[in-house]
Amino acid sequence: MQLTGKEKLYFLLNRIDDKRVLTPSGKLILIHPDGDLNGYFPEAELMLLLTKLQDDLKVIRISRLPNHNIDDWNMSYREYEEDYYGLEILPTFNEYFTKTQRYLLW
Repeated sequence: MQLTGKEKLYFLLNRIDDKRVLTPSGKLILIHPDGDLNGYFPEAELMLLLTKLQDDLKVIRISRLPNHNIDDWNMSYREYEEDYYGLEILPTFNEYFTKTQRYLLW
């Protein structure tokens, strides 16, 4: 499935909101590029969107990036969080997400 730029933004917001429901209070929301986002985002594009949500829209804070410095040979020794983006939801997220919900197709 090919998503447009707006659809990708709405899809990402929806996934962040879904993960927020499952995440205990005070913990980072962990987003996996393949597992949670179905591989729809090349890494550079995902970073652009997350940076836009953080710097331009000020609705999230990126608190951790995936650890890409560990080679695949040691994959079994990784902690599962090392492949995830860790996000904090800012108070402005709810208002922004509510505004965009009418465009969500999922």
